[in-house]
This record gives sequence, structure tokens and C-alpha cells, in this order.
Amino acid sequence: MSKDIKPDDIKNTIKELQEIWNCVKINGKNIDYTSMTEHSDKILKIAEMALQSNIDTLIEEVSCVVITVASVNKKFWDDSIELFKKYQNNKKAIENIELLADL
Repeated sequence: MSKDIKPDDIKNTIKELQEIWNCVKINGKNIDYTSMTEHSDKILKIAEMALQSNIDTLIEEVSCVVITVASVNKKFWDDSIELFKKYQNNKKAIENIELLADL
């Protein structure tokens, strides 16, 4: 499945992902990613859009967020696996399944 995506869409998506990254709390050497889970639905929607677009760099950008949130939230991990399995014809989706399996 392929989805047409405009350059402005990519720019806005990257901006949304940066805003999600800004939720990370850093206290000395401790990094807390749990506040990112507030955006779980948005992250999964962005991930699906990226997978549909088949744009590797966009998939990689959102995958970093997905893997991070999945590392601190079991339900999100389950939802992420389910999403990536829907796109098993995409090599980046397979890579993400493997990364998630290692968490």
C-alpha cells in the first residue's frame, strides 16, 4: 500500500515527532521516557502513515520514537508489534519487529 505524501506533510510530521521527544524528562543521568506515552495514539498514527508512504527516512524517524515508547509501555509495545506486522512486506517494519522483540 502506498500513500502520496507532500513535503509539507513530512516537515509537519517531523515537527510533531520533535514535540513528542521534548516530553522526555532528564534529571542528571536519569532519562524518563514515560511522559511520551501520553502521545501513544498519535505516535501509532504517524507510524502507520509513514509505513503507508514507504519513505524509509520517515519510517526511521518515527521508529525511534516507537521503540523508545515501547521500551517503557507494554501495551504500546503490543500495539506497535501489531501495527508493524500489518506491513511485513516493508523491510523497515520487519526491522522494527526484530528490535521490539529484543526489548
